[in-house]
Amino acid sequence: MPLRPFLAGSSARLARIAIALIGIAVLGFAAYESARRGLEDWGSTRWRNDLRMLLQGRAQPSEEQWRRTVDELREALRLAPRDPNLWEDLGLAYEAGARNFVRAGGWNVYTEFALIHYRQAALLRPTWPYTWIRVALMKYQLNQLDDEFGRALASAMRLGPWEPGVQLIASQIGLALWDRFDPPFQEQIRENWRRTAVRQADQLARLAVTHGRVGVLCEVSLDALRNRLKCP
Repeated sequence: MPLRPFLAGSSARLARIAIALIGIAVLGFAAYESARRGLEDWGSTRWRNDLRMLLQGRAQPSEEQWRRTVDELREALRLAPRDPNLWEDLGLAYEAGARNFVRAGGWNVYTEFALIHYRQAALLRPTWPYTWIRVALMKYQLNQLDDEFGRALASAMRLGPWEPGVQLIASQIGLALWDRFDPPFQEQIRENWRRTAVRQADQLARLAVTHGRVGVLCEVSLDALRNRLKCP
């Protein structure tokens, strides 16, 4: 695990997203085969577009609409239980529910559901970095900073080194938990910052300010950040 002190010693589709909401989808099923064949195309268009808009905060479904979406996705998953896209989409739906539709005291329940579905999506499609970064993000939000968290974060950075969404979420987690990582894992985080600064320097600088890690990023000596962060 890569975290210190108690973790020291071990080490999407939602492409290009950061963090937020979920939404509405309508899918009719005629027969198992026809539904199954249509799921991938639908998932890559209508559902993906709705999810992207909602996760970027550009749409605002009602709780009833959100529940209907969850039901639609669960039915789709029943018909195609080994489709990683559907596992990931349902994870996104539960993540959105945790952020928007849970009353006091229930937040972690939907976050746990999201983690379960992201985890299964990663098992079915272990080379997709966006699933791994969602696993890491849910573990971070649940404060489950264990070996699985470290492996998920490392896998995301390794499999998607130049994916903008992966870069930003990994940067956020790295800044937030910097003091908890051991030196070898800190170097992996630094490498991610270097890549992120190439095209997303403004966003990285804002994250550093938010997490109070300006000094840490200045030590990495990134030219793209020096003026933005007023490094000495």
